[in-house]
Amino acid sequence: MKTSIPIITGLFLLVLLAGCGTQDTTGAATVEWNGEVKEFNVRAFQFGYEPDVLEVNLGDKVKINAYTSDVAHGLAIYQFGVNMQLRGKTPVTTEFVADKAGTFTFYCNVPCGSGHGAMRGKFIVNG
Repeated sequence: MKTSIPIITGLFLLVLLAGCGTQDTTGAATVEWNGEVKEFNVRAFQFGYEPDVLEVNLGDKVKINAYTSDVAHGLAIYQFGVNMQLRGKTPVTTEFVADKAGTFTFYCNVPCGSGHGAMRGKFIVNG
């Protein structure tokens, strides 16, 4: 009879945990658009961005219009799924909601010369 208690307890825990399968276990809350739009015009060049700091509030819709003034560049913000390819002076536009607070790095994701690895900027989302 002593072996039946662990089996029953184990089955109870299994049933309890199975019911939790539809819950969000990441702990991340869904942040919706707050109605604000922050728009930035960004120029990429060897080896930087102007401006190199973009600052928004949590829940803002972010609109980035970016172009290059010399060779091909990119602008990527991994945490927000941004992957822009900049090939000329005609701006490329992306939009997304800033749904995570913190300081993030944006960077060139197109090899552009000897200073490519240092081509970075800051994306700040105030919580």
